[in-house]
Amino acid sequence: MAGKSIIEKPAKLSTYAGIVKDQANYLQNQIEKLLQFAYTESRQLHLKTETVNVHNIITEAAGNLSPLIIEKNAELKYLLNANGPVVLADRDYLLIVITNLLDNALKYSRNPNVIISTSNIPGSLIVSINDNGIGIEKKEIKKLFRKFYRVQKGDAYPAKGFGLGLSFVKKILDAHRAKIKVESNLGHGSTFIVMLPQN
Repeated sequence: MAGKSIIEKPAKLSTYAGIVKDQANYLQNQIEKLLQFAYTESRQLHLKTETVNVHNIITEAAGNLSPLIIEKNAELKYLLNANGPVVLADRDYLLIVITNLLDNALKYSRNPNVIISTSNIPGSLIVSINDNGIGIEKKEIKKLFRKFYRVQKGDAYPAKGFGLGLSFVKKILDAHRAKIKVESNLGHGSTFIVMLPQN
């Protein structure tokens, strides 16, 4: 039996237990923040800003999603070319942003091939997540960041969810005075580009 074979391999069991623990901690933190966002009347997020290395956040986000990456046999390519990957931000909220964008790139691709890149322009750090997924119609792009809005494909949604992820992402980035834009071609994937201020 598969379960018995895992039990007989304590090192592998310990690794899986560690992944489950990390996932549980991350999900609990995200759910708490997401519920605050969904049900609060306040328009402000309370940020705890600190110096954050975005490359470390990207690595952690990919780690959080390792079960999905394995399940979908996804290929991730890292082009972390930013010479200055440090920003002043709320670390937990920024982790939610990167994790959500990477999660979408994986969920909306049948055989995910995702490129995560960083670069610098004067005053900003650019994070780009490019996928080879189903893509988004131009008329849908403007609606992506509305609360509870979800892109439909025919009569069904292509992935499960409540339509809060991208709305939450936008709220977080607005609080950081950051920007996000989307480039997409239907049937040929999407690119989400985040511009984080480095003033």
